[in-house]
Amino acid sequence: MKRLSLLCLLALTLSTVAMANIIPTNTGVIPTGANYTWTYDFSVAFDQNVNSGPIPTSVLVSPLDLVTGGFVTIYDFNGYVAGSCAGPAGWTCTAQNVGFTPSNVVPTDSASVVNLTWVYTSGSPIVGSANVTGFSAVSSYSLPEPIPFTSRG
Repeated sequence: MKRLSLLCLLALTLSTVAMANIIPTNTGVIPTGANYTWTYDFSVAFDQNVNSGPIPTSVLVSPLDLVTGGFVTIYDFNGYVAGSCAGPAGWTCTAQNVGFTPSNVVPTDSASVVNLTWVYTSGSPIVGSANVTGFSAVSSYSLPEPIPFTSRG
């Protein structure tokens, strides 16, 4: 019985830890004049969908908000070159010092460094196990470092 309880606890722990909806992956850093273009792919988890909708109206987005489009926020994008954030058709990128965040998540975020948020604002739902390409932003820095992100499908 003790072994079964331990296995159930382990299964519950694993299921609560791995809950990312959309996972950004850096796919390249390309020199662009004196700066660097960072490119990303977004992987939609197999059990998730990404629906289109408007950009959030509040920096904290409730899990009960079923209107706002799915989004990914990358926090503290050092050296951001204003106006350089871009995404594929249907995605809108915004830059702000306090990023859009699911209200049930508390990421590490410096309010003095720009955050980038890509919101899926138009298009048919993206069904799980999908890879979406074409996200980018320009920075004055070229060296990667671990930075937090949040997402919501």
